[in-house]
Amino acid sequence: MAQLTCEQCGKIFNAKPSRHRRYCSRACHSKAKLLALPERFWAKADKSGDCWLWTGYTQPNGYGRAANGYHQSVLAHRLAYQLTYGPIPKRMLVCHNCDVRNCVRPEHLFLGSSTDNNRDASRKRHTASGEQHWNAKLTDAQVMALRERYRCGERASALARAFGISRSSVSLLIHRKTRIYT
Repeated sequence: MAQLTCEQCGKIFNAKPSRHRRYCSRACHSKAKLLALPERFWAKADKSGDCWLWTGYTQPNGYGRAANGYHQSVLAHRLAYQLTYGPIPKRMLVCHNCDVRNCVRPEHLFLGSSTDNNRDASRKRHTASGEQHWNAKLTDAQVMALRERYRCGERASALARAFGISRSSVSLLIHRKTRIYT
């Protein structure tokens, strides 16, 4: 046994000499890890470009994951936000201005609700729409043909039967409430 000095609190304690034994307790070890978290986190960010790309573990969907110091894995961009700006309010998301999933640059991150995030994705056309949407019944060409037939005088109820959709769906399509880009 040797007398060692805790690197966190400075307390002298007895332990077998070891290069791994630097703290007097688990509490001091945890506290030291939390204090070192920013340095460890930012060391895994490639800051060479406009976006700071996470070089640590990345999930299959492209988002980075990082240890938060409490033996938990969290999304890297959320931890970057917390380290820079502080706690994230409940039910708030950390969204990207740059739309790069593994970007951790704080200037590219902003808080938003789920609704804000969905609106942002829709505005930037990151969501499936038109015939690419999972629930689409008509192709874009069929929608244009339906609108043309309506302009030529065909009734909406006849178009609904011809295309195999409801009368209300025809109404939404001809009044451009859905698929407004075609």
